[in-house]
Amino acid sequence: MLTAAWEDEGNVAATLGNSPTILHAHYPELAPPAEAKNLWAIGS
Repeated sequence: MLTAAWEDEGNVAATLGNSPTILHAHYPELAPPAEAKNLWAIGS
């Protein structure tokens, strides 16, 4: 969800302490931006 929300997989990977390769290895099905937007809107 962070990748879709931030639109920067390098930044997300760095924030999580890994590389984009590791990010994709563990999370192969990244969420589309619309789904991320709905998730981050919960509780707003």
